[in-house]
Amino acid sequence: LLLGFLSDPVADARLAGTGLAEAKIADAQEISAKLQTRIRAMVKDPDPRVRQASVLLVAHQGDAEALGALLSGLKTEDVQPVRQAIMTALGHLRSPDALDEVVIEISSSYDSVAGAAALALGRIASAKPLDEKVLALASSALVKRYRRKGQEDQAAAVAMREAVLTAMGVVGHKSFHPVLRSALKDTEATVRLAAVSSLAQSGLPADADAIAALVGDSDRGVRVASISALGKLGGRKYLATILKRTDPKAETDQAVRKQARQVAMELLAGADAETLEAEAQRLVGRPDDIHQRI
Repeated sequence: LLLGFLSDPVADARLAGTGLAEAKIADAQEISAKLQTRIRAMVKDPDPRVRQASVLLVAHQGDAEALGALLSGLKTEDVQPVRQAIMTALGHLRSPDALDEVVIEISSSYDSVAGAAALALGRIASAKPLDEKVLALASSALVKRYRRKGQEDQAAAVAMREAVLTAMGVVGHKSFHPVLRSALKDTEATVRLAAVSSLAQSGLPADADAIAALVGDSDRGVRVASISALGKLGGRKYLATILKRTDPKAETDQAVRKQARQVAMELLAGADAETLEAEAQRLVGRPDDIHQRI
């Protein structure tokens, strides 16, 4: 029955078939070899909706034939949403054999395609570190694309910046630091959050000063991430900054105060008696319980 849907001459029927196949995969049901062959062939279906749905199904096959089908489809694909889906699928496979194509697509003029390619690069790099040659090419592509305006709307542009910054954190390269520090001042909270998170992954102690300015950010997620990053990069040097965010007068959000307390306690673990006494005196008169904990 499913093979019949996927082979139907009517595009809407084939599209319905991809939905049935997706449900079958989600239920961990076996996909026969004949169905897998048919799904791979649909990467070059006449209808772009079917192609877009099919490439994500192919990614679940996770074998050499799946990779070959996706790369073959990419060569002839001229529809932007389908190219974006192929990048997402290649990221799912995490195969280093797709790196050449992924790095090229980071330079796409379409923000959505470039963003998907950047995320794919990050997924591949997380599975296996990039060799020196690919690292140089990928790093250059990420930096250049971040700074270039694309052809889509504001939402796509924001998502692209977030994706590129996220990939920078995974890939890790010295050329990323100026970009990441600059992104801390982005008007979009999701972009600032991605910058903080990436600096926490691959940043240097010198980056802590720039991050410290965001512990009072308007976005709760950015504040939480900044506090965590300060604990990792700055250590006890920023203990006073972190402890301030445990004060309900300075921080109204309970989740942020909880994160600040946790990071502060981690930094104070193993501290000498003089340090503990100094921090305890700093907190005298506070209405919360962190003074007693110290």
